[in-house]
Amino acid sequence: QPIPFDEQVSLIAPLEKILRESGHPISIEEKRLTVSSALGKREVVVYPAMWKEPINSKTIYLNDLELKIAKPLSVEKIIENIS
Repeated sequence: QPIPFDEQVSLIAPLEKILRESGHPISIEEKRLTVSSALGKREVVVYPAMWKEPINSKTIYLNDLELKIAKPLSVEKIIENIS
């Protein structure tokens, strides 16, 4: 079962300040999480760790377990995929 949007927002909220300060602000637009950079915008989706990571070159996927216990890896993944 997909992670409800409100829970995705809660899971990614601790990264908001770090991302904003690094020039990659995250925002909510029309029930979607998006991250921005000088190069554009990408959607961010949090999925259950038990699932195989979805593939879509226009979306950055983060699993919920990484967001809970390995926040620096999640920040790195977002920045690498938007820069």
